[in-house]
Amino acid sequence: MPAVVFIVLALIAAAIYIAVHRRRGEGDSVSVAEALLLFMLVIPVGIGSIFAALYQLFDSQFIADSIGWKNSPFLREVAFANLGVGIAGVLCWWLRGQFWAAVTLIVSVFSLGAAYGHIAEIVNHNNHHTDNSGPILYTDIIIPVLLLGLLAARYAGRNRHAAMKNDSSARTAGARR
Repeated sequence: MPAVVFIVLALIAAAIYIAVHRRRGEGDSVSVAEALLLFMLVIPVGIGSIFAALYQLFDSQFIADSIGWKNSPFLREVAFANLGVGIAGVLCWWLRGQFWAAVTLIVSVFSLGAAYGHIAEIVNHNNHHTDNSGPILYTDIIIPVLLLGLLAARYAGRNRHAAMKNDSSARTAGARR
């Protein structure tokens, strides 16, 4: 359930961010897709993954029970993978550009792979524990799909903006002749 809370917090933070920029007259400088992507990377991916890593490291028995697994060193490995993803997500606040694409791809592969594992557990072992077939399964699919869609929208918006700018420059240059 915390993953859903982190998604809601990201949506609220993005809305505030956009509103503040528009109020300052900087509305054109930040797109909705870019703001949503930023806060999805920083909050659910960054803070959420760090939160998950801490739980996996310091209360691994609880996590194992909630997934329907036996506690094992594998959970510690997943915890450190989550910690790395979380740190990368938080760094998206400062590191922009292609870094967002890299983090999005890493999170997407990791999360969709985890979703595949959850589905395999459901099909092969009838594992319907809360953290195997509950909200985490859905967020393991929704977050990467959302991130990839926002990343595509961000690049499409930038390409459209660049094309409009080039078109405007060409018109201005033509008018000077």
